[in-house]
Amino acid sequence: QEYCSAKSRVFDFCTTWILFGVSVAFYLPFATVRSSLMHYASILRLLRLIRVVKSLKRLPKVSFMFNCVSTLLASATEILFLLTLILYVYSTVSLQQFGGLLYLGNPKLVGTSYGDADYYVFNFNDLMMSMVMWFVYLLCENETQFAVGLRAALPP
Repeated sequence: QEYCSAKSRVFDFCTTWILFGVSVAFYLPFATVRSSLMHYASILRLLRLIRVVKSLKRLPKVSFMFNCVSTLLASATEILFLLTLILYVYSTVSLQQFGGLLYLGNPKLVGTSYGDADYYVFNFNDLMMSMVMWFVYLLCENETQFAVGLRAALPP
């Protein structure tokens, strides 16, 4: 009686049994679970996670940490905007200059450190992947595989 009085506990109870049922049905040979049902099950997991995060906010150390991070992000908005703008400009230029050179199956990349490391996902073929490429290059300092692959793919 006391357990059912809180709606959050009832939600957890129902969610747990629904997730259990979906997980069991996924592995049964005679049952088919549609991907949309798995998608909704993931949403239920996220809703349960929100409840955990809400309960963490009540802890003073977690609250202090959240305030520090939010203050830091608020102070750094201008530099983050500048970094995003620079990444966008570099990505746009490299998309125009190097787009379509780095792809799986390019015979010029066979045997290079770029091809051997299987870095084909890092390319300049669209704007988002170009931004990811520059972001990884920014964070990883000395990724020579990207430069070697690009040099090998460029025309002579």
